[in-house]
Amino acid sequence: MPVYEYICEDCEHCFQQQRKVTERQVTRCPECNGTGRKVIGAVGIIFRGSGWHCTDYPKPEDKKASGSEDKAPAAAAKSD
Repeated sequence: MPVYEYICEDCEHCFQQQRKVTERQVTRCPECNGTGRKVIGAVGIIFRGSGWHCTDYPKPEDKKASGSEDKAPAAAAKSD
């Protein structure tokens, strides 16, 4: 079950509660019995692997700019 963070609208006390996702989200403050409001916080994200979508599926113009095109045609043009 996830842990949610709340702040009381009356006394501004911060507290956490463990609840089911499907459970009703009305919460009472343990300090003053006021109404708790869910706090949305930042979540850490870690991208792992060799690349992300911009390196996995590059546009044709990006391939030319990075020089990752096949070098054989350029070598053949120089020998003429």
